[in-house]
Amino acid sequence: MAIIGESSLFGWSPHGGGPRFYHPQQVIGTSQDWADTRPEVERFCFVGEHRSMGDMMGFCIDRPSPTNFDVYCHEYPFEEYVAVSNEIQSWREFGPYIIRTVASYGSDSL
Repeated sequence: MAIIGESSLFGWSPHGGGPRFYHPQQVIGTSQDWADTRPEVERFCFVGEHRSMGDMMGFCIDRPSPTNFDVYCHEYPFEEYVAVSNEIQSWREFGPYIIRTVASYGSDSL
């Protein structure tokens, strides 16, 4: 992220845009803000937001697995993110998620 910096995928979307990735200082600041206000829950590294859905995107640092990335649904309380992701089995690896996203929607943006 330090090399690429802040970016957005599929910002042309009629639904308000797709994934937006924060610049490194924003990753640190946002993640720290969430941790400071909710110290009793798992630690997260939020790398951006999904603008079409209004949801945070990031990694559960306390999940010891390569499948620790998710787009966290705004309909659930923050304290339930991990439990809900476990229940609906929505954990994924970041790299394959981005590859699938670009493969699915990339040609539409050309």
